[in-house]
Amino acid sequence: MNTPPVTVRVGRLREFSRIAAGLALVVPCLILVGWALDIAVFKSLVPGVKAMNPASAVIFILAGMALFLESGDGGPLRHRRVVMALAIGVAVAGLLRGFGYLFSWTGGIDTLLFQGRLGNNVMAPGTAVAFVLTGLALLVAGVESRRGVRPTELLLLPTMMISLLALLGYGYQIRSLYAVGGYVPMSLHTAIMFQILSLGILCSHPDRGMMRILSGDTGGGRMARHLLPASIAILCVVGWLRLQGERRGFYGSEFGLALFMVVNVFILGWLILRNAIQLARADTERDTVAAALLRAREELEIRVADRTRDLARMVDELSGGITMLLDVARDVMRAGDRLTTGAGESATAVAETAATVEEVRQTARMTTRDAGQVAASARDAARISQEGRKSTEDTIASIQRIREEMDAIGYSMMRLNDQTQAISQIIASVNAIASQSNLLAVNAAIEAAKAGERGRGFAVVAREVRILADQSRRATRQVGTILNDIQRATHLVIMAIEHGRKAVEVGVGQSLQAGTSIETLSASVTAAADAVSHIAGSSQQQMAGVDQVASAMESIKQGTIHSVTSARELDAAAQHLTELGRKLSDLVVQYEARRS
Repeated sequence: MNTPPVTVRVGRLREFSRIAAGLALVVPCLILVGWALDIAVFKSLVPGVKAMNPASAVIFILAGMALFLESGDGGPLRHRRVVMALAIGVAVAGLLRGFGYLFSWTGGIDTLLFQGRLGNNVMAPGTAVAFVLTGLALLVAGVESRRGVRPTELLLLPTMMISLLALLGYGYQIRSLYAVGGYVPMSLHTAIMFQILSLGILCSHPDRGMMRILSGDTGGGRMARHLLPASIAILCVVGWLRLQGERRGFYGSEFGLALFMVVNVFILGWLILRNAIQLARADTERDTVAAALLRAREELEIRVADRTRDLARMVDELSGGITMLLDVARDVMRAGDRLTTGAGESATAVAETAATVEEVRQTARMTTRDAGQVAASARDAARISQEGRKSTEDTIASIQRIREEMDAIGYSMMRLNDQTQAISQIIASVNAIASQSNLLAVNAAIEAAKAGERGRGFAVVAREVRILADQSRRATRQVGTILNDIQRATHLVIMAIEHGRKAVEVGVGQSLQAGTSIETLSASVTAAADAVSHIAGSSQQQMAGVDQVASAMESIKQGTIHSVTSARELDAAAQHLTELGRKLSDLVVQYEARRS
């Protein structure tokens, strides 16, 4: 990812501010080392030129520390307080030396260090003024007015002018430029450090005041970056060349002044014309870009209008779809209510059928127990007939008891037959309910398919209902098969009972006739025993069939309970669909309101 040029320039200016702060710390320390060790090259760059005052070096160190803290990315509040304290110290030091000049004080702060070596090296008046302005500039370095005016720049302008005059005086060898009247001159070190420190303070906040314009991508910023350094350098160099020509006698001051003006006019005019050409190109490119942006805006407006119409049409279609969704949800809710009601009725019917089957089971158990008793009696009668003839009265009494038991068995078999008929009717009802559930599941699946993605959950519920309906139908068929077996067995039992009844009647007749033959009676008793054994076997088969019916009814009961649960889930899904449709309808209404 490419970094914007403005960000790069701002970063470089901040880096220059830190470098300036470092120089403001290192150079004065070297000067103090030169005073302490009496090293002339450290005290003054050029032999014979006034050295920097030691107190000025200390003040520069304070200013460098303040600039180093100020040029950061914004530290804690305590850093800002330290900067303010250091800045006030710099301004107060310069102010005290200025008051010394105003009121003719001697022995100021500039004479505290190295008194035996100072001689007449004291702080110059221009240095004191520059320190006051520099301290105030550091104190308000981050301040900017609403109009974008930065007081620091106004305070540093005279400081840079004073130090630039001193530098030009040393370069042009004109004492009046760096020495005011009969006062001590400003040292070369001091003038250079003021220039570096002032530029560093300006660059400590490159996104404020005039520095924002210089670091920006505007035409004014580009022109200032091109013209300002070049114009300063050219004026200084041309002025030095003119002064050297006059000193060497090449021309007089009038010609030198005219030459200075002509050279400056041509060079500056060339620079201005070059920047004007670049600005004209930038304006042309900007106009081209503006025209392209205008065309793009018109195309974008057309596309937005088209998309708005498409969106409005889609919203209308969505509104219709929401209405259909609400209708489908209402239909599903009504179908779910009907399914819930039908499932409840089916559950009630299945519960009643289960109770009836339980009664049939108890009756079958009683029948089996009675059949076992009859079989035992028949075996006793056969043993008695084989051992010998007993009294006819005992035989008649036994036959009478057999007759009563046969009547009871016949009554039980008739009742069982009636109950199996009732169960057949219940099974037919359950089969009809299963058919209706299957049809309802098919309809629900069709509605879920129409609903699309939102009906997926409803389709799952419909599929489960259909599976339960199929299970109920298969269970009903199994129960019907079992009931058919029970009915056939019941018919066989009834026929056997009829045969037994006839045999008993024959036995009664024979007993009343006083038992014509013990062999005939034994044969009859043996036949009765066989019949009773057959009855006992049929009763056991009937008991097994009734157990199967009970298991099938329990399965039907569980399936019905599952159907009720599925119906409730279907109702909940329908309610969710209704709520979703209402929310979508509200969103469409809100969109229509915003569009209008």
